[in-house]
Amino acid sequence: MARTSKKQITKEHPEGDKPIPAPEAPSDLTLEEEIFQRLRPVPEKLLKYGFKKGDSDSAYRCRAAIKDGAFNCEITVTEQGEVSGRVTDAATAEEYLPLRIPGSGAYAASVREAYRELLLDIAGQGFQEVIFAGEQANRITAEILKRYDVRPDFPWQENPSQNRYRSYGVFRHRDSGKWFALIMNVREDVIFKNGSAKPLDIVNLKAAPDEMPDLLRRPGIFPGYHMNHRHWISVILSGELPDPDIMSLIEESRRLTSGPAKRQRRSLQDAGL
Repeated sequence: MARTSKKQITKEHPEGDKPIPAPEAPSDLTLEEEIFQRLRPVPEKLLKYGFKKGDSDSAYRCRAAIKDGAFNCEITVTEQGEVSGRVTDAATAEEYLPLRIPGSGAYAASVREAYRELLLDIAGQGFQEVIFAGEQANRITAEILKRYDVRPDFPWQENPSQNRYRSYGVFRHRDSGKWFALIMNVREDVIFKNGSAKPLDIVNLKAAPDEMPDLLRRPGIFPGYHMNHRHWISVILSGELPDPDIMSLIEESRRLTSGPAKRQRRSLQDAGL
């Protein structure tokens, strides 16, 4: 698949500091991760579909056949919502490895497509959609809506070649359209430089330059990914930093990205004038 150029997918940042980050090169997602990354299981719907709950590990499992019974599939859904699958050849009972190897041929592609259709059916009947992949990202989104009546918009959602980045959500001031927060799901490596492709939710926020040294000493806060490091921070949304602390950083980012008149009014209000 041809990669869309950075120029095509980048949108200018209203403050003029730097553009909204162009998404990094995609990590390798399994077919299950690709389909279920923004979905959460609904236990009663899984049971209705035909899943059985295990006694030992509390996971939900379902077996199904594809390709007219030529292949057997076992789908596992953990209580945390992680989905995995195993496809075996019905004749040999061995796992059908070409399913996981791109370019394995037309027949392997047809098996993969049949498996994808099964997963999509499970997704439609046993899961519900969430805005972001991580629990804390969704909690923060709900709190932003409650406090500021702001919902995220998704600049890359309409570009089918950038499916990996459809959940990158921008939160904007209602009056000016300037953004004050950007939630992204990135590779762990872009923050920790550890070579890991494990997905990680982060939020980019504006911060005062004189506060940067103290902020960057706090756990879960790093220089802004793909942003001006003097003005922007990236906060990991993994639960390491409590929700109230993140909301305080978001409030400060809103203040710093608002217009001069609004910042002056807020300063007067803070002073009790």
